Amino acid sequence: MAIIDVIEYEGNSDVLVYKYPHSDFSTMSQLIVRESQEAILYKDGKMLDSFLPGKYTLHTGNIPLLSKVVNLPFGGNSPFKCDVFFINKTIALDYKWGTKTQTKVMDMHYHLMLDIGASGVVGIKVRNPYDLMLKIVGTQSELRAETCLSYFRENISAKVKEYLGKVMRKPEMDFLILETCLSDFSEAVKNQLNQLFLDIGVELYNFVIGAIQIPQEQYAVIQQGQYDIQRALYSSKIKKIEAQGDSEAQVIRAQGKAQSRKAEGYNWADEQIAEITKIYASNSQISENPANMLAQAPMVMAFGNMMRENMEPVLENSFSNPGLNFHSTPGMQGQRKEQGFSMPGVGFEGFGAEDISPLEDEFSPVNPEESAKLVQEPNEDETMEDFEKRMKKLRIMLDTGIITQEEFEKNKMQIMESILKE
Repeated sequence: MAIIDVIEYEGNSDVLVYKYPHSDFSTMSQLIVRESQEAILYKDGKMLDSFLPGKYTLHTGNIPLLSKVVNLPFGGNSPFKCDVFFINKTIALDYKWGTKTQTKVMDMHYHLMLDIGASGVVGIKVRNPYDLMLKIVGTQSELRAETCLSYFRENISAKVKEYLGKVMRKPEMDFLILETCLSDFSEAVKNQLNQLFLDIGVELYNFVIGAIQIPQEQYAVIQQGQYDIQRALYSSKIKKIEAQGDSEAQVIRAQGKAQSRKAEGYNWADEQIAEITKIYASNSQISENPANMLAQAPMVMAFGNMMRENMEPVLENSFSNPGLNFHSTPGMQGQRKEQGFSMPGVGFEGFGAEDISPLEDEFSPVNPEESAKLVQEPNEDETMEDFEKRMKKLRIMLDTGIITQEEFEKNKMQIMESILKE
């Protein structure tokens, strides 16, 4: 067997470990280790030494352990056998990976079960040649990057599926925005895989999730769902804008009407009381019977007064225009009193008659305390017709708000008890 004088390797960059094909050397053989390489010498399966980039002569001065395993005369040119492995320490980039099968994950945003797969590229670099030789290479004469990665494809696939499953369970995540986060996902999965590679002496230099795929029919469903959501949001915004426009228009109209009332000397409460008076006057049963008209007038006036008292402070604060038509100015009140138009306790003076008072003195909805007292103290000489009248009066007081429901029930029981006592 011929003695090799020069030992070197100029192989492919995708080869991580290369075993030199010859093993017959001498103490004068030259070992050349290039940049990005490291050489390891083995004798009878044991590592003798490793060599970083440079040129070396294989004598005992450079390989102290060689004299222990090989019987060499000092300073002589003696042949010996050993194995030389070259380790490629460049970065092996752009090796493709992908999940062999799709994993089922729930899209919490669209509430769909999706079949998700992923693919990308990975790059590795030898970090600890001794661990790689011991745990992976063994007696092989060559180790390519693709072969090394093939040992871990299932691990890569499992980690990617596991991580995607966790991510998709988050309420804020959906498939359509998943690919906008690929950089973060790649870094997270790389950190989980890196220790696995370091254990065999290889560093996971880069790991990229380049694409996440689902079946086309599932993607079409998501697209339609997104379209429906966007359309609903757009419709909602249009309705909101229209509602705001209507509301603003109503405010403008109301402000304009308030200014008009102010110029004419009245406010909203005055207008409402006037409308009630018109309705009351247009009732044929009341207008044709003066007695009924006079009997009902106090209740109408009392209701009008109650409305004005409740609404006028609000309107004054809103429009700075107090009511003018119903005893709102001292001058007008004095003038009406001088003319004899007076109705104590009623919501407005000068109704059109002098000293108008209820037809029945014993009942006046304008004086609830006196009326309640009369209802609560029945006369022993009263007939059934009188009791019916008292009940009607009590109902009117409840309907006009003079007494509460509780007071109504209490007085009703008293009236019924008085009937039973007879």
